[in-house]
Amino acid sequence: METLTRLRPVDVARRFHRTASWLTKLERAGIIPPAPRDFNGRRFYEPQHIETIRTALECRRTVMTGGDAA
Repeated sequence: METLTRLRPVDVARRFHRTASWLTKLERAGIIPPAPRDFNGRRFYEPQHIETIRTALECRRTVMTGGDAA
């Protein structure tokens, strides 16, 4: 049986030295997919969200530094 990794917003935000509200802003901007919610209505994030955030931050760094993405 496969176990899903569910991460709380605060835990994901800490990985990136950000706040949980930053994650909500990423969702609203369409940068990451909306977080699913548990039966209590609380958001949780999955590994795909972490990868999407890493990719978005890397793209941002590349653009800001004028680096070549290739």
